[in-house]
Amino acid sequence: MQGYRSPKAKLILASKGLAMGTADIIPGVSGGTIALISGIYDHLILAISSVRATHVLNVLELIAFFWHGERRRLALKSLGTIEWHFLLPLLFGIGLAAGIMVQVIPFVLEHYAFYAFSFFFGLIIFSITVPYRMMKRGLPEITLLLVFALVVFWSVGLSRVSDAQLFVRQIDPPGGAGMITLPADQKGAWELRLPVAGLFESGGNESVFESQVADRAGDSLGHFQIEITSSDEQIRVTANAGPDLFGLQPFVRRSEVVNENGIETLVVHGVLSEEGDHNLLFVFFSGALAICAMILPGISGAYILVLLGQYRFVAESARDFLKTLEPGHGLVLLAFLGGVVVGIFSFVRLLKVLLARYHSLTMAALTGLMIGSLRYIWAPNHRGGDMSLLDWSIFAGIALVGGLAVFVLERAALQIGDPDAPIPSGESSAE
Repeated sequence: MQGYRSPKAKLILASKGLAMGTADIIPGVSGGTIALISGIYDHLILAISSVRATHVLNVLELIAFFWHGERRRLALKSLGTIEWHFLLPLLFGIGLAAGIMVQVIPFVLEHYAFYAFSFFFGLIIFSITVPYRMMKRGLPEITLLLVFALVVFWSVGLSRVSDAQLFVRQIDPPGGAGMITLPADQKGAWELRLPVAGLFESGGNESVFESQVADRAGDSLGHFQIEITSSDEQIRVTANAGPDLFGLQPFVRRSEVVNENGIETLVVHGVLSEEGDHNLLFVFFSGALAICAMILPGISGAYILVLLGQYRFVAESARDFLKTLEPGHGLVLLAFLGGVVVGIFSFVRLLKVLLARYHSLTMAALTGLMIGSLRYIWAPNHRGGDMSLLDWSIFAGIALVGGLAVFVLERAALQIGDPDAPIPSGESSAE
């Protein structure tokens, strides 16, 4: 850890923190993956495990007895055992990226999800070679790799809204178009297209549509209503959950009127979001579970929050607190960060033991985690409708750019003297 004392090394580490903080905001991508790709994963676990519960008492003692020379000296000596040279630059980068990207990433994933996940798919599929080169090729490692890959591949498909079907019909005024079937993507996003001319034929300024929701197996999940109103030459669209749509919340992301072959068409972009209990205790628990996932390559902490129904709530609380400093949003963040602190220091100690005693097996498990996570970030799942030849070409091209980024990262790290440069392609720890 001593290699991070120079300004250049700290700048390198902060840049890795920026990449980790960005990844942690994105459902399906893990900051732990970035740490592994960039070569700092083992050091990250060791550095975090250098922080102990007694250090909290040292901080309190330092505040309460600052003017007492001997007690201050002992407290500072104990706090000095923390790997500050590693943690501070990394945390600065993570915090800066998270603060900025919580404003940017939701927009990018809403408008350019296919292109973003194409890049991440290439980045991760090519970076799988990093932990793979650190493991042996024995039967225990290969078996563990396959087990973890299959378990994660299965678990990322647990969301009820993934590949759901929406059956939409107009109920007010009655007699509109027939049933419209809409497929939702893996994240529950859907798109409804309606001719504007048919919305307000009866002379009113409101149309109401009802949507029945079924999961991928065809079982009913409940219903919600889509209300479309016209006022001052503007069309507004809202979605309201029915009483039987338990644990799900429909949202209208945006709506727009476009000209399609000479026909004015209202395009409604919406999403079905899994909503959990938002009491502070559950938010605390969600933070603890999410940080454990964030540390593990291949398991996205943001995706865990999606499954728990907390992703949108926590992200919006963070965004609104940064804008308004409202105490209510601050309490949500404190509960979430409290869970993060408890989770990270509990889980990291286990990882430290595994890396020290079973390094090859641990790397095999991490490789499996990364392989299994590819299911969620498979870019075609984030593309509405069927993929054309052009779409496949774009996907392949952007994925190759992501893979090239891994190669450039490895070479650049060696050239600039990175204290934790990733393993070059020609090296391996396998026996």
